[in-house]
Amino acid sequence: MPRHRAQQLKEGTRHRQGPERPLGIDERDQEALFAAFMDNSPGASFVKNEAGRIIYVNHTFETLFALPSKEVLGTVHPGWITEADWGPIRENDRKALAAGHPLTFEESTTMPNGETKVWLSLKFPFRLPSGERYLGTTVLDITALKRQEAALRESNQELERLRRLQRREFEVMVQNIKDYAIYMVDPQGLVMSWNAGAQAITGYTEAEVLGKSFMRFHVPEDVAEGMPQRLIERALEEGSVEEDGWRIRKNGERFWAHTALTAVHDQKRHLGFVKVVRDLTEVRQLEAIERELAALGKLDHMKDDFLSVISHELRTPLNFIMGFASILDDEAAGPLTSQQHEYLGKILYGAERLLFHVNNLVEMSRLSAGLLQIQPAPTEYGALIAHVLETFRPLADDKRIRLESDVQVRGEILIDGQRLTQVIGNLVDNAVKFTPDDGRVTIKAYPEDGRLITEVADTGIGIAPDDIPKVFERFVQLDMTTTRTVGGTGLGLAICKSIVEAHGGSIDVHSDGPGKGSTFRFSLPLEREGEEA
Repeated sequence: MPRHRAQQLKEGTRHRQGPERPLGIDERDQEALFAAFMDNSPGASFVKNEAGRIIYVNHTFETLFALPSKEVLGTVHPGWITEADWGPIRENDRKALAAGHPLTFEESTTMPNGETKVWLSLKFPFRLPSGERYLGTTVLDITALKRQEAALRESNQELERLRRLQRREFEVMVQNIKDYAIYMVDPQGLVMSWNAGAQAITGYTEAEVLGKSFMRFHVPEDVAEGMPQRLIERALEEGSVEEDGWRIRKNGERFWAHTALTAVHDQKRHLGFVKVVRDLTEVRQLEAIERELAALGKLDHMKDDFLSVISHELRTPLNFIMGFASILDDEAAGPLTSQQHEYLGKILYGAERLLFHVNNLVEMSRLSAGLLQIQPAPTEYGALIAHVLETFRPLADDKRIRLESDVQVRGEILIDGQRLTQVIGNLVDNAVKFTPDDGRVTIKAYPEDGRLITEVADTGIGIAPDDIPKVFERFVQLDMTTTRTVGGTGLGLAICKSIVEAHGGSIDVHSDGPGKGSTFRFSLPLEREGEEA
């Protein structure tokens, strides 16, 4: 069916069934958004399979560890990580997989240059519809943060001693701490001392702040509401007060800070206050990233719900169209002219093509919900392939494409015939769509080492080497210009992969490059009723 006809059918269905649920962005944009998000994420992300092999790394991982993905992918224990570091990491992986839900760990590694790094590691196990389990991990470098925490603990331990020190002793002790702003103000709130960390965090030099009010570090709205003065009053009453909030640097930039304000006394009088400021901007950004990840998960769930609803809603009107068109074509309602038969044939063919895509949507909904079930039964494989070829012959004839087969499997084998018809149908459909006029599509099936090998080869547009790893992803169309010409949902190959793997098989693709055709090959256990061949 022409594209504008399919669009009209979709529009007509929507008017009868009610408006579609708005999603905000479409599914393809969501995939692009997620891919861009992962590669621009400040965290290094990677995925391991259940055997512990690394099968995916994002761009940040390559940048952070200065390692190209080809040196990491497929490894279980990256060689540059020492066994002493690797043991705890491996144990944390095991804990996350056993828990079945995200867990956060602190892990450390000695880098190739000898530097020790501390990582905040978020490990989240997940399972594909096929049942395979994977472990995703996102790590952030918190080495500096851990140093800051250690410095803060050290500072807090010294606060009791600071109460007994005079101003000069206090300045000498804290002057060289650079990760925390530690300074003293007099009872009126004027800055009396200023350490290197205070200058690093705020941008002010000691000469610019000594004798000035500490309120300049608070944002204007807090100053207007009297918040800094209330903190001083609370510190006098309670001895010490902690607070999180926005502070402002010399250049006007705001940063999120955790502050501790402690009143300092000697035996006779109130000397002023010690203030310790910790910059938590990076921590706050990490929390924002975690919220965004949760939102992306919700969007993915909404997408699956939408696919399930719209695909089921489309099948009902399609069945009406095909049913009544068949009745007319059989002349049950009266004789037809040859031209009318021709038009009805086009209607039925177009409806069958649309039903093919709708069934893919239904299948993907089932896969997302983990409902894929394989029901093997004795099946004549040669007859199954012949049926698929006959189904797609009109599409091939329109483009003068030769459909050829070479089936060397005799007798019945144990497979889920309905599911394998889907697999071969999707592969042939793609081959015909992406093969130019006067081309050729060939199906071969033969036994090899106790397995059933099936190949679907074409003389079509081919696949670029960089695109081959993407072909079995959901909603992926590699050549978007061609896709707009030939149509498609980008689900067929993802469904093929799930069905083949559910049979205990594997699927891959080979192409010598653009313009040189493609060969999709899948392998299944070759079993016959009562025995394995």
